[in-house]
Amino acid sequence: MAKQGAVSRKPRVDPVRAALERLAEAQEETQAELRTLAQAQRRTEERLEELARDLKELARDIQVLTRNLQHLDGRVGNIEGRLLEDRYRDDPFSFFQTVLKRMRVVPKQELDALASDFIDRGELGDRDREDLLRADIVVYGRPKDAATNAYLVAEVSATIQPHDVARAIRRAELLSRLTGEPALPAVAGTALDPDAATVGRAIWRILDGIAVAPGQPIPESVTERG
Repeated sequence: MAKQGAVSRKPRVDPVRAALERLAEAQEETQAELRTLAQAQRRTEERLEELARDLKELARDIQVLTRNLQHLDGRVGNIEGRLLEDRYRDDPFSFFQTVLKRMRVVPKQELDALASDFIDRGELGDRDREDLLRADIVVYGRPKDAATNAYLVAEVSATIQPHDVARAIRRAELLSRLTGEPALPAVAGTALDPDAATVGRAIWRILDGIAVAPGQPIPESVTERG
């Protein structure tokens, strides 16, 4: 019989070597993924840094805007106060008729002359004169149910604050000392700050043209409008 040809055999694969090769490939893929993740993280960090800078700029812009709005609010408040002063000064009869009758507005020139006479005699300082002349409105007349005339010294503000009350009291006391006549402190405006409502209870309060006598509670209708 003829000899059969030898059967060819596949080369034997080393399983350990194959496993190491697969492990090396997997490691390369993992490293590639890690590099991709690292790049993504760097981009994220860069974006976060940009956002942080943007937030800082936004915070600065908000601060500037807040200051501008506060400044604008102050200017608007000053304008409202000036307009109210003009209204009360131009038509004192409408606003102070509950407090005084036969009234007249005392001009600044008259107050200046009065204070200057005391300064010339050495009985008054310049600061007191300046303070008196800063009074918003001074009216002279006869208080109702009174036998003698009196002054009314009013501080006017859109929203009456505690310092308005303090100024009215201080300037009324000064004017009474200079004239020897009663001087009634008063505050006037469209709204009353809660703290001013407490400290101002002892003086006249004119809110939206409604006069509230010292010691009297403010009507609810006025409070609601304020």
